[in-house]
Amino acid sequence: MALLQKDGSIVPIPLVPAGPTSANVTLRTSSKKFAPGFKPESLIVPFQEQMDEHRNKIIESAMILCGGNRKKAAHHLQISYRMLNYHLRRIKSASSASEEVS
Repeated sequence: MALLQKDGSIVPIPLVPAGPTSANVTLRTSSKKFAPGFKPESLIVPFQEQMDEHRNKIIESAMILCGGNRKKAAHHLQISYRMLNYHLRRIKSASSASEEVS
């Protein structure tokens, strides 16, 4: 790769590897002590669960913004009315399932 200057001369640009290399990366390990039997991995929330929570918050916010009008909320979210109803049913069934466990 090279750089063309205003006077017409060419200056070579050395290629540098993108991202970290094994020579300049150090791994950090936690020095925190946990209770016996506790696994820090249990704090990690699965990706799909995080996405579901995020989608639910967006849909609930749209419903509040639109005063509960599903048609307006679907238009605001740029999804079909059927898709909004599908997600609202999922939210309702998930909340009723969590109430039964409590």
